[in-house]
Amino acid sequence: MVNNIQIIYFEGDNSYLSWCKIGYTVSSLKEMDDTQIFVDNVNINNINESIEKIKCNNPSIIIVFLKSKTYNLAKSFINTYKKDIASVFICGCHTLATSFPKKILEDNSNIDSVIFGEEDIIAYNLCKTLFANESLENCSGIAYKNGKEVKVNTPFISNYKMDDLPFPDRYEFPHNKKFFHILGSRGCLGNCSFCNMNVLYKNNIMLRQKFRSIDNIVTEIDYLVNEFDCKYVGFSDSTFCGIKDKYSPIYRLKELYNSLSYKEYNIQFFLNMRAEQITEESIIWLEKLNEIGLSIIFIGFESFNNNDLKLYNKIATCKENINAVRLINKSLLKNKHGFMIDLQYGFINFNPYSTLENIKENVNYLRKFELKLTPKILLSKIAVHHGTAIHKRLVKDNLCSSEVKFYDSTIEYKFVDSKVNRLYNILHNFFKDIDFGNYDHYSILYNRYINLYGITDFIVSLNKTYKQYLILQSDFCFNIFCEAIQNINIINENKYDYNFNENITFEKLKNNKMKLDNKLNRLYIELARINQLSYF
Repeated sequence: MVNNIQIIYFEGDNSYLSWCKIGYTVSSLKEMDDTQIFVDNVNINNINESIEKIKCNNPSIIIVFLKSKTYNLAKSFINTYKKDIASVFICGCHTLATSFPKKILEDNSNIDSVIFGEEDIIAYNLCKTLFANESLENCSGIAYKNGKEVKVNTPFISNYKMDDLPFPDRYEFPHNKKFFHILGSRGCLGNCSFCNMNVLYKNNIMLRQKFRSIDNIVTEIDYLVNEFDCKYVGFSDSTFCGIKDKYSPIYRLKELYNSLSYKEYNIQFFLNMRAEQITEESIIWLEKLNEIGLSIIFIGFESFNNNDLKLYNKIATCKENINAVRLINKSLLKNKHGFMIDLQYGFINFNPYSTLENIKENVNYLRKFELKLTPKILLSKIAVHHGTAIHKRLVKDNLCSSEVKFYDSTIEYKFVDSKVNRLYNILHNFFKDIDFGNYDHYSILYNRYINLYGITDFIVSLNKTYKQYLILQSDFCFNIFCEAIQNINIINENKYDYNFNENITFEKLKNNKMKLDNKLNRLYIELARINQLSYF
């Protein structure tokens, strides 16, 4: 007899990275004998149609991925489906289920079980247990209903090797580009007070981060190139490298270079690193990787003052952040081989305890080191998630703006300093109507062009315009920030529509922006078109 399992993800999970994560569960379940796996995306517009389609699949088990943003949609689907097919076993999993296993079951009479932890492995064990008609009490990593009682089993003990996991399934998801995320590890070395991304692994009694070997990662790249004609890879781990031995930055970056440098194919890729991992030696290998496709490095600096970094429970100090930026500016951004590396960074300019002095210090450091200053960075505000350390502190200090439900995706809060609140609202009110283009993938397209066609008049003109645009964008944002800071005491407490148009420098920047907008957008569209044509 063939057993049918249905996997459901929801509208908010419709992204390449989500598909990669869900794909691990799909590939894990596909390893079961005599089992057929169905995968569907449900959104608010197709819920009834999806239910009828899923009924035709006749699953005995439905596994739903539960996240804060799509929780109400998931509830609607579950309740409607269970009303028609009461016998189906419905299990919730992923970040929300892991954070609140008992609450999820108490809040949903139609959910039979939830997985807390690594859903791919635990889902496999759960389904095997159910198909064998065995008791759920020995299935670790789940909570379930036993009559009216909710039972929470022991956490799943993570003793597997990452290289033993099957690659995530890619066939069940509608990839319409040649870009794929790859996860080379699970977990995180850090323990940031604002982060809820590591929740899947915190309950699993494991090391903070487990890594795949570089050989295993490159084998997956080979597979993606051969099967899907992959051109771009995003290494989307919290950090690509560990601390020591074969997981250290030097070892992993060197191994990645040695493994990719002899490949006949050429891919562009990005990876995430930590500020404290940027050293003169790691820079050498990042430079080498740039020659064979590394186009973007992402580092979560978050702040350039130690008060903020302590609040965020960051490992790196302000000194280590500054050292990382200096090394990258000195070597990586010099474009020695004709290729480009784009430094993208995480930043939190506003938090509930921010002071004007700390914010000014942050912006001045960004300016000093010529880091891209954008409206998004200037307005970057800490996102507070339920159950995180920063959320617990806000509750203690009575700074949450309203009552919080466990499935709220983010929590609104108040600023301690009223002037900080005023500054944030002034900037937000101004920039909401200012449109700067999104060129986050410029370095990827640029490097691919250089690799295929070399340095041409077209790419020289484009790159000159792009650099002018970045300088203008930073000048624009810095000018507005300084104007707001200088006039913070005379701006009405509850009125944030300050007239920046009286600033002569601002008017000049605004006019130059319009001219560069048109020119860069036209050239960038041409670059993207050439990139598309090169696929064939």
